Amino acid sequence: MFDVCVIGSGPAGGILSKELAEAGAKVALLEAGRVMSPNDFHPHAWPYELPYRGLKEGLQPDAAYPRELTKAIQYQDCDDIFVDRIRAVGGRSIHWNGTCLRFAERDFRERSLEGIEEDWPLTYQELAPYYSYVERMIGVSGTRENLEIIPDGEFLRPLKMRCSEQIVKRACTRMGIPMIPARRALLTEPYDDRPPCHFCGHCMDGCDVGAIFTIPNSMLPKARKTGNFTLISNKLAREIQVDREGKVRAISVIDTVTRREEAIRARIFAICCGTVESARLLLNSRSPQFPNGLANSSDLVGRYLTGHVNATV
Repeated sequence: MFDVCVIGSGPAGGILSKELAEAGAKVALLEAGRVMSPNDFHPHAWPYELPYRGLKEGLQPDAAYPRELTKAIQYQDCDDIFVDRIRAVGGRSIHWNGTCLRFAERDFRERSLEGIEEDWPLTYQELAPYYSYVERMIGVSGTRENLEIIPDGEFLRPLKMRCSEQIVKRACTRMGIPMIPARRALLTEPYDDRPPCHFCGHCMDGCDVGAIFTIPNSMLPKARKTGNFTLISNKLAREIQVDREGKVRAISVIDTVTRREEAIRARIFAICCGTVESARLLLNSRSPQFPNGLANSSDLVGRYLTGHVNATV
């Protein structure tokens, strides 16, 4: 039996697993997808080889994005909205451009200031030390600008602007518009046993040197060094099982290769498998004690979902 079973190996689950393993807990990290190899990515493709010349998302690693998952989500009276769900060790961290921005103080008080959404139960000041902790952990490049709307953080030296960006910056400066280097989890100097970026191409198409932060290249090696960590890939979480007292004891998983069902036992389970999959797992976990699913006394699980929203033109 494990002390903690973390479900989902993306940024949240991967970092949590590393932190718990370093603290001495016996951790199992459960992932429905497989370990990706460098052959799954195309980091050195030229823009003319990419759809839309790389102006969208570049080349998604197809093995990590099963199309049947995207097709399974439908929107009434709308064909232009879709949700990509990734299944691979590392989750979204293996396919992102590394942008790391802090929420501003006003973002936590939008109800009070703008009359929209709800105020957070936390303040920026309470979260600021944790922002700093994670920035130092993953390595974020940027500049300190003292801008209220995007608070400063713990930065490595910034990425150099390209010639075209320098031209735009001069024009912005004349108009009084701040233009600053992007704040990204992309190394500009050797850091944490990883080399700096050598500007080879599209970050979202994989990094063969590990300059951009991912769970596999940064968190998992540290977790393994503790001797307290076990990665369990190709196991899809189906249902969380509870005993007669309503205490969680195990999780039922499906081996995505053999299609066989098995149980993984732990004292604590951390659900970190993304917006849609986390809701699915909780709703699937029905029992006499929890007829509407786990953590769903409000009947709101699966409603009003908000993921990482993107728009393209």
